[in-house]
Amino acid sequence: MRRALLIGAQTYGLRGVEPDVAAMAAALGPLGFTVCRRIGPEATRRGILDAYRRLIDETGPGDSALVYFSGHGGFVEPGPGEAPRPGDNRRQFIVPTDFEESAPGDFRGVGAVELSALLAELTTKTGNAAVILDCCHAAVMSRGDLGQARVRQIGAVRADLDDLRRQALADGLRLDLVRREGNETAVRLVACAQEEAAHEIRRGDGSPVHNGVLTLALAQALGEAAGRRVTWSRLFGRVQHLMRMLLPHQRPTIEGPSRRLLFETGTEDSADWLYVTDTGDERASLAGALLLGVQPGDEFAIRSGSGDAVATLRIDRIDPRAASGPLIFDGLPEPLPADARAYRTRGMAARIPVRLPASLREAIGPADFLAGPAEEAAVEVVESADGSLTIHDRIGPLHRPRRPGPDTTARLRADLNRIGRATALAGLRDEEPRGNFDPPVDIEWGSVRPGGPHSLPVRGATVRAGELVYFRIRNNATAAVYVSLIDIGVSYAVGVLSELDPRGIKVGAGQEYVYGVDDLTGRLVGAELSWPDAIDPGAPRPETILVLITAEPHDVTVLAQDGVRGRGGSRSALDELLEHFGAGGSREFRRAARYCLRTIEFTADPGVTG
Repeated sequence: MRRALLIGAQTYGLRGVEPDVAAMAAALGPLGFTVCRRIGPEATRRGILDAYRRLIDETGPGDSALVYFSGHGGFVEPGPGEAPRPGDNRRQFIVPTDFEESAPGDFRGVGAVELSALLAELTTKTGNAAVILDCCHAAVMSRGDLGQARVRQIGAVRADLDDLRRQALADGLRLDLVRREGNETAVRLVACAQEEAAHEIRRGDGSPVHNGVLTLALAQALGEAAGRRVTWSRLFGRVQHLMRMLLPHQRPTIEGPSRRLLFETGTEDSADWLYVTDTGDERASLAGALLLGVQPGDEFAIRSGSGDAVATLRIDRIDPRAASGPLIFDGLPEPLPADARAYRTRGMAARIPVRLPASLREAIGPADFLAGPAEEAAVEVVESADGSLTIHDRIGPLHRPRRPGPDTTARLRADLNRIGRATALAGLRDEEPRGNFDPPVDIEWGSVRPGGPHSLPVRGATVRAGELVYFRIRNNATAAVYVSLIDIGVSYAVGVLSELDPRGIKVGAGQEYVYGVDDLTGRLVGAELSWPDAIDPGAPRPETILVLITAEPHDVTVLAQDGVRGRGGSRSALDELLEHFGAGGSREFRRAARYCLRTIEFTADPGVTG
C-alpha cells in the first residue's frame, strides 16, 4: 500500500502552503497513494507528531510511505560564546501553526533531530520511505523577498538544545535510532541546501495562487514520470532543471538512496549510461561535468528506458556543472522522455587496460577494455576450468567465482566500468589548482581512540576495519569554501561521505568542518571503517579519500557508485547518494575550473589474521 502524510503549516505571512498540499495530493493520487492531510489547526506540533506516529503504526512491510512538509523552517541561534559548526543539524526545525505559543520548557517547533528519529522508526517498518521538505533547510537569515518570491524561513530563535532533547525523549521519540551518517534507507528531498533559502512564488499562469518553488517543480515532474519506472535521481534532475527556470537562486538537494526507483525498493544500475536532461531549444545536458572526463566532441546515443533510440547528443560546451550540446533527431524534434539515458558512442580513450579470456573478447568489446600489446593489464578476468569467472586486480580476486549465465556479459561490463571510474578518480593528485583557486585550507584526519583523537599522516597510514576515523577541514581563507569528502573504497566503490549536503559543506572563513561528530551531542565519536563482504579479507587494500574544495556549490553525488559486486549483489556499506558519474572514465581526467583537490591515501586492513 502507498501512504502519504502531507503537512502544511501556513504561518508568518506565507500564502502558498495549503495550495502546496493540494498540488501534492493531486500529483500523488494518480500514483495510488492514500493521502492524509494535516493543515491549519491540525498542523500544530502535537498534531504533526501524532500524525507521523499514526503513519508509522499503520505502515507495514512492503508499503511505500511518503512524508511531505510545506511551511517555514527555523534555526536555533547559538548561545553566548558558541558558534554553529558547519553541518550541524541539531539547530534546525520546522514551524508548526502553534509555534508562537512556545514557552520555556515547551518549544513548539519540531526539530530536525526529532524528524530524523521519526523517520528512523518509520524505516524499521518499511524499506520504502521518502521525505520531502519544502522549507528552508538550514541556518540562513532572511535575505528578503526576491521580486515576488517570499523566503520560507523565520529568523533565528533562542532555545536550549538540551531542553529540546529532553522534550523529544518525553514525547517517546527513539533518538537512539538516529544515525549520524544519515538514514541509508530513506530518500530525502529538500527545497534548498544548507545555508540557503527556499521560496514561494505566484504561479506563472496569471493565477493569484502561490506555491513553493520545489512543490511546483516536483508536481510537474511527478506528472511527467507517471507510468514510467524512473529513479529518484532522475526525477531530481528534472526538478533541478524546472526550479532553475522558476527561480535560479534556489537549488534543491537530495540525500539517501537516490538510485532507487520512485516509490519502490529496487534500484537501477546505471554503470553504463548517464542521465540526460532536455534543456529546451533542441539541446540537452549531462549533469556533473566536473571530474567526469566528458569533453567537447564526445557523442552520446540517447535512448528511452525501454531501449528505443531517441536522438544523438554531441557535446560542444563544458562548464563546472554540466556538459551540454545539440540534440540530433532522425525525424522531427520532440521532448526527451522522462527516463531518457545517454550512452557514450564516441569519446575518450579506453577506460582501463584489462586482460580477458579469448571467449569474452568479442562480447565485452576490445575497443573499450582490452590492454594494448605493450600495455600491462591492471585488471584480469580469470576463467576457471569449470567455466566460472572472477575479476582480479593486482592484489587478488574482487569477488567469489561466478557461474556463466544470461547476464554474465552485462555484469562484467558494469564491474569493469566501476573499476575504471574509481581508478581514474583515485589517480587524481594534488596538482596545481584550477582557476587560480588555492585557498589556505588545513586538513587533518585520524582515528578516535579512548584517549581522544589520534592524527595520522595523509600518506602511508594503516587503519584496521572497525576503527573509528575522523576528518577535520579548517578554512583559513577570507571567504567561504565548499568541502566534499569522496571515498574510493577497497571494492572500487565511490561514496560521498559528506552526505549532509551533497553539493559540499559550506565552511565559512575561519570555520572548520569535522566529519565524525555526533549530531545529538556534538562530541567527536568518529565513523567506523568497514570492510565489504564481497572482498576477500585475506590481504590489505589501498583506500583513498578525495577532499574536494570548491569556490561554489557543486553536486558531487554524480561521482558515487557501488563497488564490484559479489555473488548475490553485495553492496558497499557507505551511505548511498547514488547517481553514477560517467559512461566511462579515462586514464587522464580533465579538470574543470575553480576547484582544488587534496588526497588522503591509506591502507585498509581487514583485521583478519590466520
